[in-house]
Amino acid sequence: MGVSAGRIGLFTSGLMRLTPEIAALTGLTPIRRHRSAAGLAAVGVWGRRPTAAPAEAAAARAGKPVWRMEDGFFRSLAPGAAERSISYVLDRTGIYYDAAQPSDLEAMIRARAQDPAGAARDAAPALAALRAGLSKYNLFDAAPAFDGWPADPAEVQLLVDQTAGDASVAGAGASAAAFRDMLVAAAEAQPGGAIALKTHPETQTGRRAGHFHDALIAEAAARSPAVARAQAEGRLLRLTARTAPAEVFARVGRVRAVSSLMGFEALAHGLPTVCHGAAFYAGWGLTEDLVPVPARRGPAPLEALAAAAFADYCRWFDPASRRPVALEEAVAGLLARTRRAPAA
Repeated sequence: MGVSAGRIGLFTSGLMRLTPEIAALTGLTPIRRHRSAAGLAAVGVWGRRPTAAPAEAAAARAGKPVWRMEDGFFRSLAPGAAERSISYVLDRTGIYYDAAQPSDLEAMIRARAQDPAGAARDAAPALAALRAGLSKYNLFDAAPAFDGWPADPAEVQLLVDQTAGDASVAGAGASAAAFRDMLVAAAEAQPGGAIALKTHPETQTGRRAGHFHDALIAEAAARSPAVARAQAEGRLLRLTARTAPAEVFARVGRVRAVSSLMGFEALAHGLPTVCHGAAFYAGWGLTEDLVPVPARRGPAPLEALAAAAFADYCRWFDPASRRPVALEEAVAGLLARTRRAPAA
């Protein structure tokens, strides 16, 4: 078989369902493969899932590059396969949430940091959308549930949960223990303050388990009297409502995250953000980093991260036609759909 520079091999049926998007992302023709990567320009896989192993092995045997895809940073209204993402990323070097290796996003951030004016211009649509309340998932309840929260935001720390098995947790050099340690650190850093545990949207729908379950909280309380006191005094709060991030950020004074995108969203809202994992937004001088971050990162303004992540790294698609669109059109459409979406 002759080598064709125009084909990318996909080894799973899930990726084959995204052939229009993958063709737009790569400029190549997606074709189904099962064992061999011969005759391909590249092999496409989804992130670092275990299901990528056969494709990675085939690429290694044929000496072909592996390109990794993931959902982008604004995805949809609700989580789940029923609704396709409005954005995807393609990384030819690594993947943004794996801090152990370089990624295209890191290179884009460094390049954007060299042009602050251009970064500010191109980051503006994404930052405005984040400050208007957009997030990765955007189906929100009509009324936020802040019963029992202190009136002073400075008295509240927000701890962001993630789903069990989230590849970005391991990619950030963390594990389930990071969430326990995050709870302990929050309680000991601000004795007498409130701690709000933000449930992940997929946990809210019952699709996937989170980390801040009763057993983990009990373990944290056994390790730290400060956690035990916060729990006994009713200062350990659970935010399980589907609340727009902008409304949550207005009620807190500090955010702690392992690798959740919500940590980056907090930066866009001007909140001090503590990283308990090597998230993609850690190590650029914008966060308090409690774990080692790659030395290849360095100081960069928020606008450089936002322009690189949303304008350069993500590619945007119309939710109905699946045609490629500009960032501004995608954001405007998602904001309009969010405002029309029925309350739960």
